[in-house]
Amino acid sequence: MRNQDAVADAPVNPVDVAIMRLLIQVANADGQVDPSELDRIQAWATTTTLDEVTVAGLMHDEMEAPSRLEDLTSQVVSDFDRRDALTGCCAVIIADGQFDVGEKQFLSSIAQEWNLHPSVVAEAFVRIEGATLDMVAHTP
Repeated sequence: MRNQDAVADAPVNPVDVAIMRLLIQVANADGQVDPSELDRIQAWATTTTLDEVTVAGLMHDEMEAPSRLEDLTSQVVSDFDRRDALTGCCAVIIADGQFDVGEKQFLSSIAQEWNLHPSVVAEAFVRIEGATLDMVAHTP
């Protein structure tokens, strides 16, 4: 059962909810949510209509029973919102300094749902891998 009370109590943008769910799922794509990934998710939330209670409820929901990817991607229709979602996913992915197979597959699935050209996905992979390598190189 979904924790809809947290979402229903405040006027929220349903696109923000869908993107937040995507960010949570990409953070958990490797089987665990790293504290640095959680920090990126919470930072993104501050730019939206979502409050801390709503984010906590969404986090609980997605960890217990993830939403269907198709349901989430179908709610993010504008180019602006899709860029925002992809940017957020990339920020979450690089947060822990790793870009693993589960995260690659998740990002590819989003791209497929949105019928993005493979070059867009390839560019995203290059940016993520480059940022990850840069983070690792600068870690004391």
